[in-house]
Amino acid sequence: MKRLLSAILFITPLLLLAQTNHRQTTHWEQQLAQTPQDTQRVHLLLKITRSLTVNNPNKALQLAQEGYRLARRLKYTQGQSKLANQLGTIYYYKGVYDEALLHYFTALEINEKAQNTLEQGKNLNNIALTYQHLKQYQQALHYYMQALPKVKQKGSQAQLARVYNNIGIVYRHLDQKSKALDYYTQSLELNQQINDLKNQALNLNNIGQIYFDLGAYAKSISYTLQALKLNRQLDNKYEVINVLNNLGRAYTELYQLEQAQTYLDEVMTLLPQINSHTLQANYYDNQGQLLEKQGKYKEAIKVYHKLTQLKDSVFSTENSKRLAELQTRYNFEKRERENRVLKQQQNQQQKTITHQRKRNNTLLFTTIFGVSMGLVTLLVALKLFKAKEQQRRVNEALADKNEEIKSQTDALQEQKEAIGQQKEELQSQTEILKMVNQRLKDLDNFKQEATHMIVHDLKTPLNYVIAITDQEDVRQTGQQMLNMVLNILDVHKFDEAKMKLQKANWALNNIIEAAIKQVSFLANQKSIRISSSLQQNVQVKVDQHLMVRVFANLLTNAIKYSPNSGTISIVQDHLPENGATKHIKIKVIDQGEGIPKNQLDRIFDKFAQANARDLNNFRSSGLGLTFCKMAVEAHKGFISANSRPKKGTTITLTLPVIQVSERLVTNVANWTQTLEQKTSDLKKWITKTDQELLLPMVEVLQTLDVYDYSEIKKVLQGLEGVNSRALNVWKNAMHQTLLQCDEEGYKRLLEVIAV
Repeated sequence: MKRLLSAILFITPLLLLAQTNHRQTTHWEQQLAQTPQDTQRVHLLLKITRSLTVNNPNKALQLAQEGYRLARRLKYTQGQSKLANQLGTIYYYKGVYDEALLHYFTALEINEKAQNTLEQGKNLNNIALTYQHLKQYQQALHYYMQALPKVKQKGSQAQLARVYNNIGIVYRHLDQKSKALDYYTQSLELNQQINDLKNQALNLNNIGQIYFDLGAYAKSISYTLQALKLNRQLDNKYEVINVLNNLGRAYTELYQLEQAQTYLDEVMTLLPQINSHTLQANYYDNQGQLLEKQGKYKEAIKVYHKLTQLKDSVFSTENSKRLAELQTRYNFEKRERENRVLKQQQNQQQKTITHQRKRNNTLLFTTIFGVSMGLVTLLVALKLFKAKEQQRRVNEALADKNEEIKSQTDALQEQKEAIGQQKEELQSQTEILKMVNQRLKDLDNFKQEATHMIVHDLKTPLNYVIAITDQEDVRQTGQQMLNMVLNILDVHKFDEAKMKLQKANWALNNIIEAAIKQVSFLANQKSIRISSSLQQNVQVKVDQHLMVRVFANLLTNAIKYSPNSGTISIVQDHLPENGATKHIKIKVIDQGEGIPKNQLDRIFDKFAQANARDLNNFRSSGLGLTFCKMAVEAHKGFISANSRPKKGTTITLTLPVIQVSERLVTNVANWTQTLEQKTSDLKKWITKTDQELLLPMVEVLQTLDVYDYSEIKKVLQGLEGVNSRALNVWKNAMHQTLLQCDEEGYKRLLEVIAV
């Protein structure tokens, strides 16, 4: 509890904004009512949520969620990251730490994509701080160490000093005192450089506590007194009370009890000014220890009772044990005092008996009458008997008290053994849970690695089957299976940010025609007609393999859910005649059953399928639309879905286009004439040596389509450095056919060599 008082949040701006004038917050809320749905509204919502986080977290949560949704809708990355971080902070203050971590990680992911180093450092620090609050110190240290280089690179000295201090706190919890002292010292040096008195005081107090832990109480007091001086100068009453508590505890350990009492008395006078259960609990704990060392056990018990009542929601084994021990010691001393009183009474009675004997002897020797002597003797005997009986009763009482003390001591010993046994059981259960958790993690990693390995191994045989078969239905079925395999592999690559796009300029019509060709067998099985009405002069800069597979996936889905003899349309939404637009919308429209409204938002999620029903020969990995979304967004495009039950589904893609004009159509026509001339010239120039060199390459190229740009390019690299005019002309002509997606020209150039 005492160590947590030293924690410094990286969320300092939030704490400052929490004290924002109420009038300013009201003014922002009035502005909000008049602000449109744009980035200015996102910034205004962020300001308001920061000002409300501490005092009104529920309202802050509602406004932060609204701002985050608006930022996502506007594709405003900076707003998304800041509001995700703010949502994490709100949940932190509400005590919902799993939600806080979820939003901090979301903000971190956004800032990693945006390569915002400083914001990454802040997110990592907040994640570490949350784990530290949950007492998961190894995880906290892991994320602090990730945050440290980023804050060093981009952050201020004040921010770096706070990270150093936080790392010191974690090392203290991990009982690595020397490392904690090193990081506290680095934080102090930075705060001294920037003259930050408040955080200097915090560092000095933390260093003092390290020396206290090490038993160097004099050094601890020296640093803590410096912290007290600065906090008094800053009029920081909370920290003044905290430091006074620490001084009282240190002087108690040095047995300078009067000095300790002086500081703790000052704490008692200041506590009513600060409503803090933590500081009050520390005071009770320190005061109890002081009274215990002073031998005032009864008063110590009362103080510990107050501490127990204050912390009634937390079971403290240490304080309960100490309370029981003090109770025993108090009872023992009480019994000792009672025994002393009984012994004093016994001695007094013995003196009385002796005096009475002397008196009786005097009477015996002074009386001459036998009757008088008999009466005196009888009286003395009676008194002696009473005294002996009283002595016997006193001895029995002492024996009963001793037996009671022994019984209580045995009960305390049994309680101590039971507590030890419970502790061992808890440790055993904790170890079992750790082992089970690790096994689950290992099993999940094994499953992912095994799936990836199996899918990757399927890729090569499928490519071989597609390449060697002459049957179109086998080829297309194999292509469908290959697409499913590639979807799984590429989704994994996108998740790990390992996907590298091979972009080039491609005619959009040719990409769609290649996709239609891949699914024609499936469409023919259901007598479905696929129509495309795109302009001929539209070019896009994309990874051709990925984009063909995107359209093939969309067409496969449309065929699955379309009725027999239906129609699937591919239409262009708009493209101005002057070609000035930067994006083009393509819609894939089917006549299927449609997607229920409650499932429409999930169709792009992993393993989500809108209709769980028998699809006959159609199979799905559940990743097709997920891959489509990742691939389109990787090209700076967008994808969305619209559907009505029994009315079909429309998938809309938005892709960036290269500016087009009438000149492109003219260039295509000129290229066709040039290719005819080059083909004619090549037939004259090609030599037998050239043919022998090219024939092995042509055999490979004949198994590829003009859209297999990357594979064809790898084959053509074999002609690098060849000194032949005919071969260089042929290679350049092949490159032009690839850029124009001219399938006919591609086949003609291959025929020149094959013939």
